[in-house]
Amino acid sequence: MKNLLKLIGIAVLVSAIGFSLVSCDDDTGGNGGGDNGGGGGGSSLNGTYQRLSSDMTITFRTNGTFTGYGMAEGPVNGNYTVSGDSITLSTEYIGTSWRIVDSNMVMDGSGYFWTRR
Repeated sequence: MKNLLKLIGIAVLVSAIGFSLVSCDDDTGGNGGGDNGGGGGGSSLNGTYQRLSSDMTITFRTNGTFTGYGMAEGPVNGNYTVSGDSITLSTEYIGTSWRIVDSNMVMDGSGYFWTRR
């Protein structure tokens, strides 16, 4: 009887997870940042962000490029793309995987928050 209850419990859990995945929004349209960022001019990131408790800034441009200021290496230039809430930066100095927190905040790959100026 115990094994039957465990089996039913597992089946219910798997079903709940499956239904929640099926019903999740797939970020196609609506958030401004969806698969069109860097280069398409439609990225909601466009603008300058400052790292909290720091003088470092990063400016995202509509053409898919960015410049970071205040880094030990001097100004850092590179390209970026956006897919859903993920930002991919291509440069050797700045972490490559960032996350959009909301329309005025991003988080870098090291867990630091940057707010729109």
